[in-house]
Amino acid sequence: YSFCTLLGHLGVGPEMAIDKNIQNASNTSVASSTVSSESTARRLKRGLSVLEDEISTLIEPSKKAVPDKPIHVMSIVFNLLQTTMGVGILSLAATFQFSGIAGGSIMFVASAVLAYISMDLLLTGLVLTRSQSFESLGYNCFGTKGKAAVQTLMIIVSLVALTCFLVPLKGFIHDMLKQFLSHDAFSSFEDHGGSSDMCLIIALCTIIIPLSMLRRIDGLWFTSLMGVFFVMYFVVVSVVYMLQHHDEDLDERVCHEMKQNNDTPYSPQEDIHVFGQHVSEFFEAISIISCSFCCQMTVFPVYREVRVADNEQRAVKKVQTSALISMVIACFTYILAASSGYVMWRDLSPKPSSILACYDPSSPQITLVYLGMSCVMMFAFPLVLFSMRYSVATIMYGEEECQNMKSHIHIGMTLALIAPVATVALVTSQLTAVIAFGGAFAAPGLCFILPGSLNVRAIQLAREFGDNVQDEVMEGGVEDGLGGEIAAREKLRNASPVAGWAMLIFGCIIQVLCLIGAFYSVFG
Repeated sequence: YSFCTLLGHLGVGPEMAIDKNIQNASNTSVASSTVSSESTARRLKRGLSVLEDEISTLIEPSKKAVPDKPIHVMSIVFNLLQTTMGVGILSLAATFQFSGIAGGSIMFVASAVLAYISMDLLLTGLVLTRSQSFESLGYNCFGTKGKAAVQTLMIIVSLVALTCFLVPLKGFIHDMLKQFLSHDAFSSFEDHGGSSDMCLIIALCTIIIPLSMLRRIDGLWFTSLMGVFFVMYFVVVSVVYMLQHHDEDLDERVCHEMKQNNDTPYSPQEDIHVFGQHVSEFFEAISIISCSFCCQMTVFPVYREVRVADNEQRAVKKVQTSALISMVIACFTYILAASSGYVMWRDLSPKPSSILACYDPSSPQITLVYLGMSCVMMFAFPLVLFSMRYSVATIMYGEEECQNMKSHIHIGMTLALIAPVATVALVTSQLTAVIAFGGAFAAPGLCFILPGSLNVRAIQLAREFGDNVQDEVMEGGVEDGLGGEIAAREKLRNASPVAGWAMLIFGCIIQVLCLIGAFYSVFG
């Protein structure tokens, strides 16, 4: 439909009217008079604008969230998946080395179930307090301390995500230069100090930092679509590669990056483990897997978008269904990626900068993954930095001041946030260690502890204040005005806080285990 619309604006096909009363393309006619009066450039610009609008609706359904057009479940699923699945998938093969195939698979399934439950707990708290964001839910439940806790954890998660973008990026760019440049040109580049660190510095100065300075980055919406596509493409390539080479001897499997760096051994040495061999490594796997399902903050914008066209009861049900579908897809994808990478590279899985670095980029299929992942990392970096910079500015200056931040403060804050991330990326080359260490400090709190505690507190407040809870603690929100929604909130208010307490206790235990695994990954 989008493609035919574009052709219509170009004058080479039927211009399909974007009207809900016109659904059949065969009934449309060629707008010959309009086509003849407009220049080709203007028609192309208008057609591309319509095409972009159609595609961006999938990425940002709020653009088409109107009362008479409810958002489809699959659009919500896509929004949840693009937050859940990212470059962290390149470190999942290491979790099977740490915990074994059976142990790792069990943890993936358990983490998916727990992630769904935590999102459901947050949804209950959101509805009962009628909060509009994660921060406002924290404020409504625990005041300024709750809001500060949410913002702090989200900033830590953002810092970990930004570091995860840069750590494998430097190796990807270096390997792609080797593929696309002639032998003499690449040798000259290395003779003049060219290295993977230099490639990262060049990418930061020429692309990443300039894009990060923008105050509006709406034009980067396409990176979400690219990210999901290339993650899925990598999983397919990884599985096919494993099936094609599973009969090879271990000595014939050569990790590309480790051989280039003269790290020995650069071929797998161990057999496949069903369960992990060391308890400390098992804790490290818990940290990585927990961080891989860290998507709880997406519940709030998704619910706001759904709530535009659906009443409260239908909106809750739709978000719950979408969360379930997205967690099933993410869990299946993660297990495929982790198992295919681990079966192929065994004990080498945690050692390179990422599992993708083990594959030889001379293959066209692998080169496409390198290129796609590099573009996603460079263009997604400003998106994550934008939200983190807003959170930091809100804490430092307040919401009103950060809207009209002076240029020198904006530039200084951007550089101050990028500097530590870039420093860590230049110092370390192991994506697995970054996720295990950084995720241990934020993932359990954001995924388990906060959802559990906020749910318990929200139910307590709802029972105490009833439907006047908004007047007592609400920071911001919208009135419902639909009679059936009082009954929906009454049902949630009568829910047992046992699930919230169980999630809170479980999160505290996981927090301790993840910290043990994190320190082992760095100092062990």
